[in-house]
Amino acid sequence: MKILLMADAGIKKAAFKKAAQQIKGTVEVIVEEITEYGMEALQVIETEGADAVPVPAGMLKHTDVDVLVGSITTPLSKKILDRFPNLRIIGLCRAGIENIDMEEVDRRGIVVVNGLGRNAEAVSDMTMAIMLSELRNVARSYKDLTTDPNSWRKEWPSTPYLPHMADCKVGIFGFGMIGRLVAKKCAGFGSELLICDPFVDDEIIKGFGYKSVSKEDLFKESDIITIHARFVEETKGIVGRKEIESMKPTAYFINTARAGLIDNDALLEALVNHKIGGAALDVFPEEPLPADSLWRKLDNCTVTAHMAGGVMAARDYAAKLVVGAVLATIKGEKVPQLVTKDTVDKDEYKTWAEEAEKEFF
Repeated sequence: MKILLMADAGIKKAAFKKAAQQIKGTVEVIVEEITEYGMEALQVIETEGADAVPVPAGMLKHTDVDVLVGSITTPLSKKILDRFPNLRIIGLCRAGIENIDMEEVDRRGIVVVNGLGRNAEAVSDMTMAIMLSELRNVARSYKDLTTDPNSWRKEWPSTPYLPHMADCKVGIFGFGMIGRLVAKKCAGFGSELLICDPFVDDEIIKGFGYKSVSKEDLFKESDIITIHARFVEETKGIVGRKEIESMKPTAYFINTARAGLIDNDALLEALVNHKIGGAALDVFPEEPLPADSLWRKLDNCTVTAHMAGGVMAARDYAAKLVVGAVLATIKGEKVPQLVTKDTVDKDEYKTWAEEAEKEFF
């Protein structure tokens, strides 16, 4: 049997070679790298699909593999899957599965595991960083002091209503791994936590000691709203004009998830007209931001270059996490990273897994 590990500009070959040390059996381990494009391809894949990027030559050299672990920008459309007749497991080193034609893998009985949790700490840290930066005008003051040698400015548009974190109600929309870490970190400041997640039972939220609320109440009541939902078909535009217009005039909006979750025109309008207190954003409908983008010109919005999950520790850990999840799945474990939970119970897969276990361990 063979396993192919596909590196890219985000997760290098060295990380995959280190992750492959978990494999102790006789299976042939192959490591290739995507050289046709860089990390800019992720935005293309998410918006236009996996067929919108070139097929990496390194993949096509090894179309007889049984397992393929892809990095962040590995495309796995039907057109590509057609080249891999023996494929039984796909691992993807990110939580999103936009790279994969899920209908096709379901039809073929291919098991999929993802990188759920790979960058949860990194994204939650970044959420807190840009949240505090916007609340306290940190980035604005830095830019002012380093570009104007005569400046000692202390007054900003939000100065009249600067809050203490301890006095804030923080509304978290999306209570997965990242949302839970953000809640924990905000609780450390003494903030009151309001949680909305239609996919998580109210009792689970209450079990953490937080208040479960409707989306409507979350946007009306919160002083800070931070978005941590998964970007899937069901959540596209889930935060619309209605929600943004219902925010307090002093409330802040934070997004380190995906731009496609929200009505960006409505948010931009609210910021331009100072209908809300401010925003801190790491994701945008068009990336990189054009030179003349209004997002670059706002005096009440902290902007960063989609880098919340980009720490190298998280990227290297993703390779280790996903290779480990693939191995655990072969052994029959139901790991949190297992996406296709029904497929592993099919007889055809079970028969293959019994043979695979002899070669992977």
